[in-house]
Formats: sequence, C-alpha cells, structure tokens
Amino acid sequence: MIRKFVALLALALMVSASAQAQNCTPDPALKAPGTMPNNLPDGDYQMPYDQVISVMAFPDTTVVVGGQPQYVKIDSFKVKGMIGLPQGLSYTCWDASCVFPPDSLRCMRITGTPAEGGLFPVLIPMTIYAKVGGFFAVQQPDTMRGYSITINGGSSGLVYVGKGQQARLIENNGETLLMGMPAADVQLYNLSGQLMPLTLEPFGAAYRLHSEGLKSGMYILTDGRQRLKWWVKE
Repeated sequence: MIRKFVALLALALMVSASAQAQNCTPDPALKAPGTMPNNLPDGDYQMPYDQVISVMAFPDTTVVVGGQPQYVKIDSFKVKGMIGLPQGLSYTCWDASCVFPPDSLRCMRITGTPAEGGLFPVLIPMTIYAKVGGFFAVQQPDTMRGYSITINGGSSGLVYVGKGQQARLIENNGETLLMGMPAADVQLYNLSGQLMPLTLEPFGAAYRLHSEGLKSGMYILTDGRQRLKWWVKE
C-alpha cells in the first residue's frame, strides 16, 4: 500500500512539474543561440494578444571583472521582467524561475488584451550568471533590447504616414518613428536630391526621427532598397 502511495505521489509530482513547464511552447525552428521572432507582431486595441518569444541562450559572453573585460562561460541568465508592455498585457516564462540555461530551447509568452494603443518599446532586463576560467562565479546585469509592440486603435494618436515593403513611418503622439530600415543605411534627401543631416534615436525596434534644422517640406528617406516620403512641419 505504501509503495502504491509513493508511486502515485511521484507520478503526481511529475505531472505537476510538466504542467509548470508548459507556460509556452518554443519554436523548434530556432536552432542557434538567439531569439525568434525578430519582431513582435502588431496587436489591436481591446483584442486578445498572444505571442511567444523563443529563446536559446548564448554559451559564452564578456563580462567586466575588476574593471577589465573577461571572456566567460555562461551558466544561465534569469529574466527579471518586461518593461514597457502596454496596459492589459503581461508575460510568463517557460517556468516560474525564468532561468534560461545555454543551448536549451525555451521561451517567454506575452498575453492579454491591450487597454491602450500606440508603439511600445519593450525592454527585458536580466542577470547573467557565469564563471571566469570555469571556477570564479560572476554575475552581471544586462538588458535585451530591440523589441516593440504596436497596438493599433485606441486613443494613441498612432498614424501610419508612410509604408514600404518592410519599412514604416509612424506618427506616434507627436513623434515621428521609423521602422524596418537598418539605421546605418538610412539617408535623407530633399526633393532636389541634396543629402540632408538626419539624427536617428533608438526607440525599441524603431527609431525616432529628429527634424531639427530641417525646413518645412517633403523629404525622402531611403536605405538603398526602400523609399519613404516624410513631410516635415516646422
């Protein structure tokens, strides 16, 4: 009788552990360290949103020890939160610990119903745990950047003012944002073909465009593959 009870208890614990590990299902297409997808899909105001971010941690990195950069082997990294999610959305990890060991395919999941619209840069702070020389334990804070969520609708002031094959030019509460063009390749021209100065400020997966010093008028943004018209008002 005791053996049967112990066996049932062990089975229950296995089922419970399995259930805890199923907060999300990673995409098996991710074969190398990194994340997938590269960009989060748009959502709609007051409509259910559900997106999984697949994660495979890197096996090594560089940390600062005693003021000097050191190459280290990663034991794991622990996600500490998601900053910047729109109201109504929350996140869960593969399991409650939010720990990601290297070369293991795991995931995070964003779910909920957005209660506001707009473009929301998402920052994912974490702590990296590693060993220098395989023995000396160190930890270092880091932040995963580059994600943002666009929620269409609501009272956000979000307006698409230009679209290319991949690029988008967005007016968001008085700011002009550029998405879908590599910042290093972006150039700005006036309608006479003259190259104009341009400042791009990182904003999640987008860039803020600064129009200081530009006269009112139409300008062309291009990365050599796509072109967007940008109307500047002084």
